Amino acid sequence: MFVMIILYCATSFVVADEPDVLPNVEAAFAEASNAGALQTFPRGGLDVFAGGHIQGIQLQRDPDRNRFLAFLSHDSQSQAYVVVAAFAKPWGQPGELLHVHRFSEGHLRHAGGFQLLGHLLAIGLEDNRSKDRSEIQFWNTADPTDWQQLSHLTIKRTGKPKDKTAGAVAIARQADHVVVAVANWDSRAIDFYRSSMLNLTDNHCRFEVLGRWTVHGAETSSWQPDKQFGSHQSVNLVAQSDGTLYLLGFHQRSRRRNFVDLYAVDLSVATRLSLRKVAAKQIRLSGDNHFKYGGGVTLHRGQMWFLSTERTMNETVRINVAK
Repeated sequence: MFVMIILYCATSFVVADEPDVLPNVEAAFAEASNAGALQTFPRGGLDVFAGGHIQGIQLQRDPDRNRFLAFLSHDSQSQAYVVVAAFAKPWGQPGELLHVHRFSEGHLRHAGGFQLLGHLLAIGLEDNRSKDRSEIQFWNTADPTDWQQLSHLTIKRTGKPKDKTAGAVAIARQADHVVVAVANWDSRAIDFYRSSMLNLTDNHCRFEVLGRWTVHGAETSSWQPDKQFGSHQSVNLVAQSDGTLYLLGFHQRSRRRNFVDLYAVDLSVATRLSLRKVAAKQIRLSGDNHFKYGGGVTLHRGQMWFLSTERTMNETVRINVAK
């Protein structure tokens, strides 16, 4: 668990110091903590753009500097951006604002829920006014203060309002390719894509459509412990060592109860069966944190840590880490 794993030999940008897979995802999910503890960092001189809220959160271990990096995506009325904060180990002390990555200005002003695979950040940018177009972009964050885009991997989506948006994006390695899941408005449909090769830095690499799962057409008779599919603000993918994929969905139910739902993913069967709910866990979050805003998972030494945020970037930004 402590060896260096190189995900793509052609470059060092997607290097993880820990495995990106788990031997038993369902067991790790069951054992994961159901209580979050607050971590904070000052917003400093960052001017928050009007409108919108925090959409997603990811945590990355930086062993070279003995710290963790937190990435928080945010939409607004004019600009999509991601904030990076650094937390020195051990936990407990306030972190510091490290970087703000602003995406190109234009109609794609909504940066949704996202996921990191090593140093590769996959995120959806959508037009949150017309709601009829989006892009899935891929960024090398090996230098967290100077991102580099892999433009050849960009997935462009257009369609009727709310159908081809990209409110939440997930990514995971599976065998000799990479799988991306894109959830549309309120996660009513999830489109799955697969890379044409494992080396994502190859300019010939592209993401190809695998299929679409919809809430309306889902077969839920075997779902456990219930048949609900939430309006997930964030979704993440986690791979098991035998190649099985799982999708985690973060959402808030009535009376501000926050849940992580776990779905087994099988892209070889009929699309109505490709997601099967296998578990759900209620998480107690501190402060004003909710899965209605940013949620996510990180893998650390064989464990799942669940992450959440408050609504927006206040003067003191508060995140929850359930570990």
